[in-house]
Amino acid sequence: MKRSFNNVYPVTKAFVAGGILKYKSGQFANMHVGAAYYASCKVGGIFSREEGIRTSLLQKDRSDIHFLGEAYLDYDFGGTNFIIERQRLDTPIIGGLYLREVPTVYEAVVLRGKTASEIGYEIGYVRSFSGFGSKYSGFVRSWGKRGLGYLYLYSHMHHCSIRAQFVKAFSRYDNSGAFLSIRDYKYMDMKYTLPFSTPTHIYLQLGGNAYSGAADSWLFGLKIDTQLLANTKISLFYDKIVHNNFEVVMASPMYTDWQQGYGVYEPSDAGGIGVVVKPIHRLRLASVFVLINSDTPKLIDDYITTMYFFFICITFKFCIIRHNR
Repeated sequence: MKRSFNNVYPVTKAFVAGGILKYKSGQFANMHVGAAYYASCKVGGIFSREEGIRTSLLQKDRSDIHFLGEAYLDYDFGGTNFIIERQRLDTPIIGGLYLREVPTVYEAVVLRGKTASEIGYEIGYVRSFSGFGSKYSGFVRSWGKRGLGYLYLYSHMHHCSIRAQFVKAFSRYDNSGAFLSIRDYKYMDMKYTLPFSTPTHIYLQLGGNAYSGAADSWLFGLKIDTQLLANTKISLFYDKIVHNNFEVVMASPMYTDWQQGYGVYEPSDAGGIGVVVKPIHRLRLASVFVLINSDTPKLIDDYITTMYFFFICITFKFCIIRHNR
């Protein structure tokens, strides 16, 4: 990996190898256990450890990243799951944020299930997490000693799906003794598929934070995508954040996720367009243009970004034929 910071910092480079080694037991008495070891380690002498500090592939002190990322007990009773200790979470505003070799993981207690009306629910308590992209070995309690509690609800109907999550900080002070600025995190989104014409989806999102001693934040978002031709898809999207920073615990829910990003989003508005073309089987070409305007004096978010990328999927199939005599 090679990163440039526009002369603010030196160019950083790293060559590492790692990943996840995981074990999951079979089920016994409706229970099973799991454990996973995470690692991102420097390889060879191509780049020095000093050069890899700001790549998030090594720790801030230049050492390798390696830790016990998962260690949990999973108990299943009547279609309801109870999971305790180190685990991965996948909710709209508390997620894995898989940006480097290993994802963000949490020390948590989680209860998952569905109601009689087929509404999915997840109730959880989070004590600590492995930080932004798990770029160091260990877990931190960023929300004070009491951690976070959350409720996540979701429902899938014929043409519509809805998700909603509320997260509450139980502590008034963080680990350093400073006043905890954010009391809660709120988020809801909806996806509606038009039941006629070409495949067209409408997405809406609403979020916000209750701040202590400051104005609360709010997020509004809209996205529409549709199939223009047999091989062309177009998306239009818009997000607006007002009054204060919109923050999530650790996720990337924005439709225009170039707005600062990955947890802290400053007051701003952003709009964009994306086009995806599939000219031949297994080849996808995409172009995205986003215009972002900051509502703060810092103007951190004032910029235009254009990206082009393509994906080619090549599948190899092997067949072993055994003849028995």
